[in-house]
Amino acid sequence: MPLCSTLQAAFTSKENCRREQSPLGKSDTPYSYRRLYELIRYWRSAALPPNVNITKVYTDYMAYVVDNTQKHLQNYLLRDVWAELHDKTEVILAHPNYWGSREQDILGQAAVNAKLISEKRRSKKLHFVEEAEASASYLMSSREALVKKLTVSTHRFST
Repeated sequence: MPLCSTLQAAFTSKENCRREQSPLGKSDTPYSYRRLYELIRYWRSAALPPNVNITKVYTDYMAYVVDNTQKHLQNYLLRDVWAELHDKTEVILAHPNYWGSREQDILGQAAVNAKLISEKRRSKKLHFVEEAEASASYLMSSREALVKKLTVSTHRFST
């Protein structure tokens, strides 16, 4: 059974979906936070099944994202934008700050296996950034929009 199916089955079985009183005394939760914590601890300590390596895990995840992105674009725009833009796009993957070239190679191979990018375009169109760099870049790019929003709000309420 694939890892995602195993995790999904753990949450959807009646035994694991029992209602428990929230520690704050508010409404019941549909699943047990204790069970979620146990599952996360288990998955962190458990080894992958014998026929599954980490590249396969990333490949399956990326393939899922690619497939659903294609479907969404086709349903929303009513044409196959993915086919038009696939060869023109650059792919940027963020990774934890401490990852090195070995882990980047795993992500790169997974991107190729998932058909996110072709092998021949991998060296020129696939880029890696550390999470801190991605966060700083996002903050800098969104800063101008945030300043405009604040300026409009300030003028609207000024006397």
